[in-house]
Amino acid sequence: MKKTVKRIIAIVLCVAAIAGIAYALYRYFKPDYDDDFIDEFDDDFDDEFEDESL
Repeated sequence: MKKTVKRIIAIVLCVAAIAGIAYALYRYFKPDYDDDFIDEFDDDFDDEFEDESL
């Protein structure tokens, strides 16, 4: 019984470790274009809002 529980815990930990490594690699290799897009959108929105208030 104890061996079965240990095996299940070991399998769960291995899957969690693989998922963590995969996520870390994904974040490392994925370029982050979202920040540039959000900054450009905010600037355009602010400009349009100021023009309408005049």
